[in-house]
Amino acid sequence: MNRFVLAVLVATLVSACGTTAPSEANLVGNWAGTLQSTESSDQSTVAFMMTLTQTGASVSGTWGVATLPFFQLANGSLSGTVTAASFSGTFTFYAPNPNGDGVCMGTFAVVGNAGANMTWTSPGWTGDCTGLPTNITINVQGPNS
Repeated sequence: MNRFVLAVLVATLVSACGTTAPSEANLVGNWAGTLQSTESSDQSTVAFMMTLTQTGASVSGTWGVATLPFFQLANGSLSGTVTAASFSGTFTFYAPNPNGDGVCMGTFAVVGNAGANMTWTSPGWTGDCTGLPTNITINVQGPNS
């Protein structure tokens, strides 16, 4: 093998080794899917949407559902951290109280994968209402999927 071909091969290998994968997935945009939860003995699945912004590994945004047997028109904000393959964060929620007086407010923490199709889970919501949903699973497809 002549020296020129060998030099080209070595240069190609060195430049390929120098490339790195992005340090975080891009979650910017509008996401749609479902939110599933357990409420008392009922299993509920509803349409879910969120809009995300991102600066580096920090993600923030808003979310909402049109209906949910426990909540009607639940919505809120979210913030968290993304890596190339995972997301962890906290959702805040605001919804009419099912007993008809005032509103429910609270939070739930989620963890899951990051990418074009994501599944995030949470053991449950904490807030100022009783009987809040548990065993939450959010499945969404992203703007680039």
